[in-house]
This record gives sequence, structure tokens and C-alpha cells, in this order.
Amino acid sequence: MLLRFGPPLAGIALIGHAVVISVGGDIERWEFALGVLLIVAGFASKLVPAR
Repeated sequence: MLLRFGPPLAGIALIGHAVVISVGGDIERWEFALGVLLIVAGFASKLVPAR
């Protein structure tokens, strides 16, 4: 359960943090990329069949 919902929530939090920081002019592209990667990993985990 944690592996299914944890990464997308962490990704949303990272993207939100990056957006707040980018308002000040300091754009952290790696933070956006990591957030998207975590969200995609969470959705990809739903494609794996359960035991």
C-alpha cells in the first residue's frame, strides 16, 4: 500500500515545493523531474498484478 500511494504523494509534494521556490526565481529543474518520476513510478506500480 505504501509503495502504491507513497511515491505519487511524495512527487506531488516535491512539485509543489519546486513551484513555491520557482516563484522567487530559483527554478530547480531536478526537483520537478524527480517529482514527475515519482508520480510515474506510483502509477506504474498499479500496472503490476497483485499476487
